[in-house]
Amino acid sequence: MDSPTMAQNTFSVIEKEINQWWKVMVEEEMASAIDLEKKIAIEKNRYHEDIPSITVICDGGWSKRSHKHSYNALGGVAVVIGAETKKILHIGIRNKYCYICNRCNSLGITPKDHECFKNWTESSQSMESDIIVEGFLKANDFGVRYMHFIADGDSSIHAQIMERVPVWGKFVQKMECANHITKCLRGNLENLVNENPSYKGKGKLCKRTRIRIVSAVRCSIRRRSSEKNKTLAIKNLEHDIRNTTSHIYGDHTRCNEDFCKVKQTLDKNHSNGAQTDAVDDNDDDNGDDDIFLQQSEMWTQGTSLQAQEQSRGSYMLSNSDLQSGMRQDLALLLNNVARKARSLLGNFTTNLAECWMHMRTKFDGGKILNHCNRGSWHTRCYATALRFNKGPTWSPNVWEQATESTPGAYFEKLYEQRKQCINNNNTTKDKCTIKTKPMEKKDVINKRIKYQESKTTLWKRIFAGRNRYCV
Repeated sequence: MDSPTMAQNTFSVIEKEINQWWKVMVEEEMASAIDLEKKIAIEKNRYHEDIPSITVICDGGWSKRSHKHSYNALGGVAVVIGAETKKILHIGIRNKYCYICNRCNSLGITPKDHECFKNWTESSQSMESDIIVEGFLKANDFGVRYMHFIADGDSSIHAQIMERVPVWGKFVQKMECANHITKCLRGNLENLVNENPSYKGKGKLCKRTRIRIVSAVRCSIRRRSSEKNKTLAIKNLEHDIRNTTSHIYGDHTRCNEDFCKVKQTLDKNHSNGAQTDAVDDNDDDNGDDDIFLQQSEMWTQGTSLQAQEQSRGSYMLSNSDLQSGMRQDLALLLNNVARKARSLLGNFTTNLAECWMHMRTKFDGGKILNHCNRGSWHTRCYATALRFNKGPTWSPNVWEQATESTPGAYFEKLYEQRKQCINNNNTTKDKCTIKTKPMEKKDVINKRIKYQESKTTLWKRIFAGRNRYCV
């Protein structure tokens, strides 16, 4: 278009002003969300020492991709979400860097008065627990207590809450995220196979078997969570998890009848003629080059309701396929999960917090760019909080509240179209899913391309020979 762009200083001034608007709006939204959670707790008669008790979902994230490596992000953020209202009750942002301070230190001069966004000097890993504890401490200002919180497997958060929150912190109970538990189990199974290559192969701990073990554990958590007798459900869940290895490898003598389909059929027919839903156990451990596809599969493989129900049936394995060392290693992993049966009961997940983290990556460019030099990191986190609490049309609403003026027609139309697009996508999800063609691997694609090229070359030679004879 050959038009001049906005200067960096102008952009920074506008961004700073917007940051102040959004920060005020976020605080107002969180206060109203806490009041609504408090009313719901009073209506449902949930109290702790005559103070309304609330269940929350907690999770944290960082400004750069650091999954299982390089925990050195400059910025971190964590949220506390109400389980009833599904809105953010607290958001905390940490930053380990300030461009002005760092520049002045490198030049050996004293920095001038400025708004410093550096508010953290400790490790990046400790940001999440500090922010969540801060949210629990601020709950006292609103006359509520977060007595139950749902989080992933990070045990340091619970320990920090019990230590730093006075009076009622030691009574807070943590509920484990079922998705994170099964994902960690799958990761431990993958590490077990990599450390013991003899476990690989048909009839052993192949990929299909590992997925089926995870599916059986996830199915047991889901089914036991729906039982009314919680004490009995905890015992049954603990037994189901520990018995997973025997169930998968064909030994159904100790299976609970209400879980194992094979046991149900055997007891009904008094014979071994039970119908099975056995599947092939060929090992397909060929690694994928795409790390993002691997991470996605760790979350999705074996988690569908169909896969969970199939895990209750029979499998083309026998108890003789189990090596003594493999049985002991599997028992050790499953015992670690079974110890958390009490906190797993309820089938809780941190999906709301994961949804917020997904929204945030859209605002900060997918963690590709560094926004932690000044206040851009804070601004984008505030924007995500408003989007999460107010919905798809958040921006026109915030504009109207901050400026006390009506936004333009095209501005409102844009966000209405986005809202309609989201509604259409949600409607489409309810329809029957169409089975997509599996992705071809690189070696298969290269073979197909070479075959097509050779076929084309052959036809060219044939036509060239015909033309020569015709002449």
